[in-house]
Amino acid sequence: MKTILVIDDEQYVCELVREVFASNLEYRVMGANRALQGLELAHSLLPDLILLDFSMPGIGGIQMLQRLTQWPSTKRTPVLLMGGRGTDELLFRQWALGASGYLMKPFSAVELMRKVDKLIARRAAGLPAMAGRALTNTPDMRYDNLGRRELD
Repeated sequence: MKTILVIDDEQYVCELVREVFASNLEYRVMGANRALQGLELAHSLLPDLILLDFSMPGIGGIQMLQRLTQWPSTKRTPVLLMGGRGTDELLFRQWALGASGYLMKPFSAVELMRKVDKLIARRAAGLPAMAGRALTNTPDMRYDNLGRRELD
């Protein structure tokens, strides 16, 4: 069974993700509504994927992402950030810090399942979590190898 850890201060987001995967016996969804609780669960559960709200109160998304991607126990765990539309600079910074992708709120169940399945399959195959690539492969946003935005 694959474990998804949802770290979001809004309880309904944790419940929504749990509901989306409720009928899929391959996944177990755990939730944390506070940043520190999320970090503790990440270390104790060693989830297969972390869904992280970018705008958590207290420890922000950037700091959470830095901790998760630097700690030995979670540095290979894909982190899919969730939030509203960010600026190109903010999205590139997240990419540079090791985010595996970005999920814009509100998101559809299909989009959530597709991204989660893809990232977990890559991890199971021993492939990198595509840090940065998930952001650059979206049709409306591409970056060259120097981090400059390319126009379609």
